[in-house]
Amino acid sequence: AMTARAQVVIFGIGRADRMARKRGMTTLQRDALHSLGACGESLGCYCGLDGKILYGTNNVGISLREIKYHPHIIAVAGGASKAEAIVGVMRACHTGTLVTDEGAAEKIIQLL
Repeated sequence: AMTARAQVVIFGIGRADRMARKRGMTTLQRDALHSLGACGESLGCYCGLDGKILYGTNNVGISLREIKYHPHIIAVAGGASKAEAIVGVMRACHTGTLVTDEGAAEKIIQLL
């Protein structure tokens, strides 16, 4: 008999401004994301600090919108400069374990 194996989803979190540039968005698109308040990006979704998904790219695979349906979620991100991105993406997830470093953790505590 086959047994079901738990699926683990591991993903990174990036700053919205840096990821938009890395993904080749135009200046107009990047300015629009900035004016909407996008601070974090993960799995093709750009989030505000409140966890609202502001924009989603057409990526292949799992999206941040579907992440809550997976039982084992691990997000990985570090650095004080990513604190806002981490908070926004983790609020959008509504679930999961965050693996981070001291610099990001200290800044996150100040944000909350």
